[in-house]
Amino acid sequence: MVTIRVRRHTVFIALLALLSAPGGAHAQSPGAGGDGGSDPALDAIDLLHRVPVGVMETCVPGAPSLAGQHAVARCHLGADTVIYASFGDATSLAAAYEGITEGVSVEGDAASCAEGPFEGAYRTPDGVEAGMVICQYGDPSLLLAWTDVSNLVLGVLAVADEPG
Repeated sequence: MVTIRVRRHTVFIALLALLSAPGGAHAQSPGAGGDGGSDPALDAIDLLHRVPVGVMETCVPGAPSLAGQHAVARCHLGADTVIYASFGDATSLAAAYEGITEGVSVEGDAASCAEGPFEGAYRTPDGVEAGMVICQYGDPSLLLAWTDVSNLVLGVLAVADEPG
């Protein structure tokens, strides 16, 4: 048996902070986003090149809003929403992941997202640890968040409907 507890408002506040308002990287607010030396337009292009082909075409840039965040993009995969964010350092990436997952607790014995609700290391197909991942069903939908430490990218998938 698997039990999932979600403090819904905490997760959505974190997602809203990650996404920010659309308007392109030029709308970057002082103190948010890059390290002061990066070019917001180039950061946005760099992030979009990290998004899978087929999804990249659906992306709309947003304004970075978290400390250390360089770029953010809201993309669509069918009816589902995927948010990608790039960061300047691993500490900022970890803080954003913790902010999204702090309101979620996953209990059970799943060893991966394929088996059910899970939180743990994200591994590449060859078994190398590449970051963290959490997946769980909650209100209103499935939440999947992951980090890619080598690229300093955070991804969040919100599925429109739970599978039947």
